[in-house]
Amino acid sequence: MANVKTITKTLWSETIIEMLIDGLKRNAGDKEIRELIREIRNKGFKRRYVLAKVEKSVGTPAMERVRQLSSGSKSPEQPKQ
Repeated sequence: MANVKTITKTLWSETIIEMLIDGLKRNAGDKEIRELIREIRNKGFKRRYVLAKVEKSVGTPAMERVRQLSSGSKSPEQPKQ
């Protein structure tokens, strides 16, 4: 039974990271992104791991946004599309 709990926890944790990536893709507001970052931190993920995953999935500008928001700074203005 312990294996099922571990697998479920891992899948849910990875789902939160995917929610962060989705939020970045749709240019969600800082508040939503910060809430997701907080949840990810509470799950025990290392900042370096999350930043690498975001950069690979969404690119360097999104990774820099997460880096700034996770340090408590406001994100830079997002370019108009």
